[in-house]
Amino acid sequence: MKRLNGMKWKYSPSPSAVRVAMAALEPTSPKEFLQQATHIIVAVVDDEGKPWAVPLGLKSYKHRTFQWFSAVDTVHSRAIARNPEVAVTAYMADPTYGVCARAHAKKQLTLPGGFALYSAEIYEAWYNTGKRIKTNIDVKDL
Repeated sequence: MKRLNGMKWKYSPSPSAVRVAMAALEPTSPKEFLQQATHIIVAVVDDEGKPWAVPLGLKSYKHRTFQWFSAVDTVHSRAIARNPEVAVTAYMADPTYGVCARAHAKKQLTLPGGFALYSAEIYEAWYNTGKRIKTNIDVKDL
């Protein structure tokens, strides 16, 4: 806090300054974005045949494959056991840039306490920019 003419004030950057700073941090490629992503949303078809999407913390992303930990009795884990076809959206705190994908998911490792390590390998992907333009990605580039 600073004082100006006896009044307390806090500096707050203008929206344009924030956009310039964010642009400097924007990934240079979809692959770079995926390597920096911290979360994914996995969409499946639930036990009743209805769509279900859940945000998950991302353990890792490497060679077109996401990894995350989940309890095996969750809606999405049961759905993956029935059908490995999932939709995946990767994201960070800035929602203006994102990579979406279709992938084949599977349980890789059963862990103690009713948990498992899952993975999903991308077979189709696209990204959105701040202008909300959907652009296809060659998955070989990921």
